[in-house]
Amino acid sequence: MLLRKYRLVTLARQTLRESRRDKTMSNFVFVLDTNKQPLAPCTPGMARSLLKAGKAAVFRQYPFTIILKKVVDKHEVKSSVDGNVF
Repeated sequence: MLLRKYRLVTLARQTLRESRRDKTMSNFVFVLDTNKQPLAPCTPGMARSLLKAGKAAVFRQYPFTIILKKVVDKHEVKSSVDGNVF
């Protein structure tokens, strides 16, 4: 009986570690432009504001990826990363 309890606790700890690892992966959201070319990842808060404003749409649920609706040139992408302006 003691062995079974220990085994359950060990399995629960492994599950806890896996859930923590999944949380660290959600610190960034992948971003694609209108041509499905990758851009710099953004934070979930920035992605949420882009989705609410209608400037982006969900492209894929896992890994969570958004696609921008507006055409973006290289200069705008650089300024958006520096000043968080879209």
